[in-house]
Amino acid sequence: MPDGIALRMMYYRCMGKVLHLNHPKTFSEKLQWLKINYRLPIVKQLQDKYDSREWVEQRVGPQILNEMYGVWDRVEDVPFEKLPNQFSLKVTNASHANIFCKDKSKLNIEETKGLL
Repeated sequence: MPDGIALRMMYYRCMGKVLHLNHPKTFSEKLQWLKINYRLPIVKQLQDKYDSREWVEQRVGPQILNEMYGVWDRVEDVPFEKLPNQFSLKVTNASHANIFCKDKSKLNIEETKGLL
């Protein structure tokens, strides 16, 4: 399915109104237009949390980045027992699937694995 059609369908489902990509007027419509028309190679790198760290480190410096405990391809590889009492687990390709743990003793690890 072409990107424009898929985006229009998702937009209608989420916003309840038609998406105008030919002449976007609202901020939301302009963001959707950018998704389709702004295809510079750097965008792909900056969409990924892990890949964007390299970009930030090269241009601003490592001092601005928070500590990273690891990168895992499978949830089964996350060493929960080695993580500090407070931590965040962030998937690299989404924002709604992040886990913010304030007290590891209260964390349901199996539930967390299921969410990830």
